[in-house]
Amino acid sequence: MVGHPRPVVGDRPVGEPEPRGRLADEGGDRGFWWCWVPLRFDDFTIVVIVQERPDGHRILSEAVRIWPESSGRSPEQLGWPELDIAYRSGTRHPERAVIHLTERGRKPLDVEVETLGFVSLNVGCGYGADPDWTHGVWKGRGWVDSSVYDLNDPAVTGRVPYSNIDHVARATCDGAVGTGIFEHASIGRHDPSGFADFYAVAP
Repeated sequence: MVGHPRPVVGDRPVGEPEPRGRLADEGGDRGFWWCWVPLRFDDFTIVVIVQERPDGHRILSEAVRIWPESSGRSPEQLGWPELDIAYRSGTRHPERAVIHLTERGRKPLDVEVETLGFVSLNVGCGYGADPDWTHGVWKGRGWVDSSVYDLNDPAVTGRVPYSNIDHVARATCDGAVGTGIFEHASIGRHDPSGFADFYAVAP
């Protein structure tokens, strides 16, 4: 490899960014709403991925149940996922969620999720607006570093809402109990959630 190109993994840019230009939308109407939910149960795994624009238009939607290879069963699509998220009052912190799925034959299948703890991916993980570093930035040959963050420091807690956040999740589905991740970002406007702008929070 010659030089230091800016690689792209899927549609996630990594490395040093291009200089910033004028925002496409300067009217405060921007928003990013995302859920990535891999959940492992004893006999199957469920993965849900949803991304929506500020007006709620769905631009990415996936829901699948994956069975063990030894079962001989193919992955099972679970329809158009709908999410009811209960946010902590005064925040956008999801405490609980119900993911409404649909089996073949239009049989409803609900997954109830409870969040237990979280990691903000822009605090030391290199995602999003992490001011300390980002994926793919050249720091020099042999570079090694570490960071310690005080999650009670207002300079850190003020960053948390503007990030993807990985919540440890406990889930129940049709009597089965599982665990996994409820990764969620609700930044800026999202009409279905009732968030009008970057400063809106749950009542």
